[in-house]
Amino acid sequence: MGSNVKFLGAFVTGVVVGVAVGVLMAPDSGKKTRKKLLDESKKLKDQFSDSISKTLDSVKSSYNKKLDEYAHTGKSELESVKDRLKM
Repeated sequence: MGSNVKFLGAFVTGVVVGVAVGVLMAPDSGKKTRKKLLDESKKLKDQFSDSISKTLDSVKSSYNKKLDEYAHTGKSELESVKDRLKM
């Protein structure tokens, strides 16, 4: 999971820097530039929110799978101990 977080951080940083440089280098008036910055920041927020949501869903899914595996293993071990005690 650590590599996913690093990748996500690098991706977001790259997008922010790219958008900022692109907007600030554009030959538009201040009003147009501010509007572009606002629009791009809203797009970035939405993309980041979607990305975080997908990452959290993936983490939840992995967590639930591991929890189910441990529960199944625990039940199997318990049954095994019960069987040994009956002998």
